[in-house]
Amino acid sequence: MRERTPLFALSMTCAHLVEPGSFSEKLIEQLRAGEAVEFLASVKGLDETLGQTIHSGHLYRKGTAIFGGQFKDVLSLTEDGTRVLDFSQFHLVRV
Repeated sequence: MRERTPLFALSMTCAHLVEPGSFSEKLIEQLRAGEAVEFLASVKGLDETLGQTIHSGHLYRKGTAIFGGQFKDVLSLTEDGTRVLDFSQFHLVRV
């Protein structure tokens, strides 16, 4: 994890910690058991850089959500300290 993303200054990744006994945990159990077939994630926030309210939403269907995953790192350093951005890793997730 990084405190900031210097390369993607206007990008955001939303993460939610699933607490034991929470609604989110129950939803995940329902999705895995086939009791729920889809859920809508809706996010509203404030981009302090632009002073704008940001809205986003996505409909996840059974089998499309990845729980407990983490995006692969697209940034690395070479031995001489050069920063490398590898776009081939951009959409890959570690589970």
